[in-house]
Amino acid sequence: MRDFFISYTGIDKPHAVWIAWKLEEAGYTTVIQDWDIRGNFVLAMDDAIRHTSRTVVVLSDAYQRSDHAAVEWGAAARRDPRGLQDLLVLFRVDDCQPTGWLAQVTYTDLLGLNEEQAGAAVLARVAPGRAKPAVPVPYPGVGAPAPRNVPAHPPYPAAAEDLLRLRRVRAIALDWRAEWSARAADLEAAAEVARAAQRHPAAGASAAGDAARQLALDAGHALSALPKHELDHAEPYGLNIHLTVRLGSAIALAKSVASAPSAEVDEYDWENVARVLESALSLTRFDIGALPCGFAVGAQAPGAVDLCASGPLILLHNDDEPGHLELLAPLPNVVPLARLAARALPLTVLAARLNPGGALEVVAADDQHLYGWWGSAAVPTHQRARGRPLVAAAFVGNEAGAPVVVVQEDGKIDYFGPDAPTITLSPPRRPSSIVDAAVWVDDDAGLQHWTALLIGSDGECIAVDEQCRSSVATLWDDPLFRDRTRGMPPRWTHFGGVERGRLDGFECALVWRISMFEDAAICFVDPATLRPLREPLLVERAIGRIQGLALAGGRWLLATTIQDGPKPSSRLLVFDLARHGPAAAQPVAGDGTWHGDLYGPLVVSESRSGFCSLQVKRDFDSSFPEPGQTLLRYDWPDRRLTSLLAGSNLRTALVAGSEAVASAPSGMSS
Repeated sequence: MRDFFISYTGIDKPHAVWIAWKLEEAGYTTVIQDWDIRGNFVLAMDDAIRHTSRTVVVLSDAYQRSDHAAVEWGAAARRDPRGLQDLLVLFRVDDCQPTGWLAQVTYTDLLGLNEEQAGAAVLARVAPGRAKPAVPVPYPGVGAPAPRNVPAHPPYPAAAEDLLRLRRVRAIALDWRAEWSARAADLEAAAEVARAAQRHPAAGASAAGDAARQLALDAGHALSALPKHELDHAEPYGLNIHLTVRLGSAIALAKSVASAPSAEVDEYDWENVARVLESALSLTRFDIGALPCGFAVGAQAPGAVDLCASGPLILLHNDDEPGHLELLAPLPNVVPLARLAARALPLTVLAARLNPGGALEVVAADDQHLYGWWGSAAVPTHQRARGRPLVAAAFVGNEAGAPVVVVQEDGKIDYFGPDAPTITLSPPRRPSSIVDAAVWVDDDAGLQHWTALLIGSDGECIAVDEQCRSSVATLWDDPLFRDRTRGMPPRWTHFGGVERGRLDGFECALVWRISMFEDAAICFVDPATLRPLREPLLVERAIGRIQGLALAGGRWLLATTIQDGPKPSSRLLVFDLARHGPAAAQPVAGDGTWHGDLYGPLVVSESRSGFCSLQVKRDFDSSFPEPGQTLLRYDWPDRRLTSLLAGSNLRTALVAGSEAVASAPSGMSS
């Protein structure tokens, strides 16, 4: 009789083999499929399960979906249904939550541990007797140190996950190179012929055109045989396989025209021939060294910094350093406090806050993943595949480690984070194509009450709560918005956005869109009922082409604008909402005159008499070919603009809960 049977699925084999090795190194005996199972698989596994004392489960999401795995752990569960003999030992190796019967069994978490820590955890779990510590336990009462910003969750094991993906991509790319590297120059030349024929189909009526179609036929057959979903991981890192090639439509068209008369091959056919050839060439030349193996280096946690005493905090993403978020205290001067890291792709912050204990909690997304940093961690503690594009998120609940509610582009809403509910809401009434959203949370009710405002591309505004109850508003029929030349209903070109704020003490959704004349129609509504909080505004293009809006101090409306025509104009407009009627649509100030755009704004400190905001300046007169970007600070009513730092494609996000302790900027009364 051996000590342990190691139960796992194929994707978790590296963890399983390592656990078996550590157990045998410590003197235990094991049975593991990779080392011990030969001949008739079913009979051998049955014999192994019956002749081992205990079962070790390498717990993962894939394991819980496996029918074979259920048979293996089920055998141990039947022998010890109440768990009194501790026959079932669970080691969790990915970010999953046990479900069904397994949810009753306590697991040992190996996530984020280094080899020494994980080895100690494995041996401690299987050791007989009590788990009493070998060193004295510190007194937790008065006088005990209260650690701040100590990560409460282990880091997500990105390196192990990426290593598995890297191995799969490497195997595919190696086989492909062995077959196609000698034909790379032919692929490149044929792709150029196909692109030329796309522009002028007559150019494809040649021997070179015939050869290009034949090569696309060969490449299409080879691409069809690939497990292309295995290559999705490499797309953001330089592998360019066209979507129509992945879906198969381009390959089908390339095959259909391979032997057709040249006169019957049109521009669209040639475009798909080119897509197949270019995709094959991209895989032939793909550098697998570009793939990540864990999170980007250089992460630094806040450590002993008291974030609650640091004033307003922002997170800054700079495309010059993809995969990083800088935690900055921008007032009165920029002070770096921490550096968060994920995989080396551009990040978009969806939610950030200081929890009641003063620890930083952040949720952000890149092209592939949704990440969560809980407990002031420097690297993500939680991760999941991103799926559909994400448009908004908010923390639900005041307690430390509360999850976030996440709104997807298709209007579905779910939760993410520690102990997040495993439910997805599909509101019966939602816009067909969501372009923006914002989430309001009742802090007192926590998870029990929140409202998501969903904005459709056609201007439809729907508020949805946690019970999928909805309110619908028609905001754009106001007579103020009618065609100013003919009195006709307005015609819109695109949607502006929705921003959160407060107006005269009320929670306010600031909703706006752009007319065909590029006037900005702005509405101020209650986020739950969509009832108006004041009359709307129509800011004409002559005043400025508005790019972004924000409310400040419950009174001020701040607008950033983009370049309109060859002449420089004011990029920062301030409106006083204490005014009403036509006067409210006229700015009380316009600052920042230059040739370029201004993005934002982000209000970081505010009062009834003034505010401080951050915006990103894109200067057309700077570097060529890409205009430079600068983070600017604006103080009102001083009307002072200050340059803080420069970078590429800068994006900022406010850390909620930090602005409440901000001191008033110069020129403001608190």
